Amino acid sequence: MTEAQQKSVLYESEKYGKPSDWFSHIVIVRSDVQREYFPTFDAYDSELECVSRAEAVKIEIEKLGIKATIVIANDNLSVQLLKLKPDLCINFTDSIRGNMPACAGIPTIFDLLQIPYVGASTLCLSLNCNKFLTKTILEAWDIPTPQYQLMRDPKQPLDYHLRFPLICKLNEEHGGVGISERSIVTNEKEFRTHLSWLMSTYHQAVLVEEFIEDGQELTALAMEKEKVKVYLCKRVFHSSPGPFQILTYYQPDPYDPNSKPADPDITHEKYIDHSGKIRGHVRQAFEVLRLDDYARMDIMLDKYGNHFIVDVNSNPSLGPTEPVAEVARVNGKTFQEVLVTILRRNMMDRNPEW
Repeated sequence: MTEAQQKSVLYESEKYGKPSDWFSHIVIVRSDVQREYFPTFDAYDSELECVSRAEAVKIEIEKLGIKATIVIANDNLSVQLLKLKPDLCINFTDSIRGNMPACAGIPTIFDLLQIPYVGASTLCLSLNCNKFLTKTILEAWDIPTPQYQLMRDPKQPLDYHLRFPLICKLNEEHGGVGISERSIVTNEKEFRTHLSWLMSTYHQAVLVEEFIEDGQELTALAMEKEKVKVYLCKRVFHSSPGPFQILTYYQPDPYDPNSKPADPDITHEKYIDHSGKIRGHVRQAFEVLRLDDYARMDIMLDKYGNHFIVDVNSNPSLGPTEPVAEVARVNGKTFQEVLVTILRRNMMDRNPEW
């Protein structure tokens, strides 16, 4: 990026000044990641990335001339925040002692201490940590999403209207935890086997939904400015280790500890929504799910051009090498632009006269 472009990014309008005029001290609050908190190594490893990501974002904030501190979300969090008295917190907490739904309590601490923060509220995180509730709300607002069912027991009957292939997802996890090539099941035997494995391993309910074959996978980045701006990115699979195109977290066979990872060959391209219908549904989902500042959504296009929102992430991984940055990059935006947009939005929340 040239010096002129960087100046344009950081000082978009003289009216707003520069980021260091808005905030003097930002605290990044990240998860307390310890192996004993998590049922599997992939769940632990998925959460562990917040450590390096927090460090990377700290560096990016400091480039803007703002002091940045990383604080761990443990029993001492409130004491630390009262001591530091930050202008703003950025929430990188995805679990409390390995429990993802419990992370919804972190914004409550910010609210109690009257500290402004980036991202989702307690209500939003509570909804977003439950895929079933999220999809129920989407369905209630006529936002397209694949047909689904919540499985609470391995022997629970499958709804008659669901058709194979199905994809099995942990109801209370994000980041691809529990997703492998075996997550897509094509018959009753595969379904029951994998359902039993997921429930016995992770001890939680499983969401099953119809898998869209021969489709295209899109990622949407929604960001609040004066209104919600939507950027779209398409994943292009050049090869895949299995019969279905799917991006997994746990690439080896989850049933075989000696299996080797098999990475799909993927590139990303900008996607243009000519009709505007996808962007419209993303904006509507952003509103009804009470999302704030920024969010990421996974969308599938079937072979007939119909689109379906298959996953919603409030407080998605924010960092210079994360999917949020990748969607921004293919749409001509740098990570610094994303970061400054988020900070400017929070500055304007504190100064509504602007």
